[in-house]
Amino acid sequence: MSFVASGFLILKSQKHIKGETMGRKPKRSSWGSVTQYKPNVWRLRYPAAPDPVTGKRKQGSETVYGSKADATKRLAELQLLHDSKRSSKVLTVDKCWELYYRPYISRLAPSTVAGYESKYVKHIKPAFGRMGMESIKKAQVQAWLDGMTYGQARSCRAVLRALYSFANDNDLIDSNLMSKRYALPKKPKTEANPSDTVHNEETLLRLLAACKGEYWEAAFILSAFGGARREEAVGAKWEHVSFMDNCAIVEFRDSVQYINGEVVIGELKTEGSYRTAIIEGKPAARLKELFFERIGDTWVTEGDNCSPVNPDALSAAYKRWHIGKPFQYVPWKYLRNSYATNLHARGVELGIISKLLGHTTPTITYKHYDRMSAQQLIDVLKK
Repeated sequence: MSFVASGFLILKSQKHIKGETMGRKPKRSSWGSVTQYKPNVWRLRYPAAPDPVTGKRKQGSETVYGSKADATKRLAELQLLHDSKRSSKVLTVDKCWELYYRPYISRLAPSTVAGYESKYVKHIKPAFGRMGMESIKKAQVQAWLDGMTYGQARSCRAVLRALYSFANDNDLIDSNLMSKRYALPKKPKTEANPSDTVHNEETLLRLLAACKGEYWEAAFILSAFGGARREEAVGAKWEHVSFMDNCAIVEFRDSVQYINGEVVIGELKTEGSYRTAIIEGKPAARLKELFFERIGDTWVTEGDNCSPVNPDALSAAYKRWHIGKPFQYVPWKYLRNSYATNLHARGVELGIISKLLGHTTPTITYKHYDRMSAQQLIDVLKK
């Protein structure tokens, strides 16, 4: 009897040791976990504040020597400490922005960061900066949005939503206020015909002839006949321009922006923006002339001290140039729209145009860039 009992005890003891040596599955609670590491040694794991630079979640850990009850008790103490810190030190919108979210978005393009900061400083901070993130009510956010224009409300809602999503995903707050639905102010109706914001190919060629000798002439060619965004046209370098079969081949590799009073050279808008443009005919021939006229320049449109020009100054100069000229003024950004619309009018497939513009999908091209006039539509139907 005693032998059987003894044998039973030995087997039980061996099973117990095996479980301890190999490690037991962690005993999870609603907050953290307790795992047996060795006999009378327990490892606690629990959530900690995210890394302020990477935004990645961090995990705290602690080793407890003693019984499982001791480990469980210590985990409860840590949870109480965590909860008391959160209740005594309210996470305000300002603190979340400065300590966590602002460092996190610093990896984004400078223009994106500047846009977020502008909306935060002008609109979000004055309204909610000193308030606790979990004390703000939906009605307050809706009233705030109601006091803006449609464009302001749409962009500010996006920034505040991104801030709350980041905080919620990283356990800084328990609920996401911005996951709720919010109505935007009524979008104003535009009476202008979309086709009025583009130039047909004939008008663009007349503009090219008229602007000969202007410092922004080469950038105009890249936007009007190569589909370049303004920042891409200013960021183009002569080393990325070549000529073949009466065509100019331009590789877009850099973007130039004016941020906080400085000209900043950075990456292009998207991965698809890194692309090659083909420019034909008279615009290509004129770009080739400029290539030889400006030997020694680095930038296709070069400013003082061998640096690229300020894209905002370029747009302003282009607008001033129209004064007294027999051309309808269409802002620089619509030269790219003109390029896309004219290609479509010539019968080029939308998928090809999308790639030439650096869009991720043809849907974007169709929605924002296809603005054919009535005459262009008639010409297409006749083909």
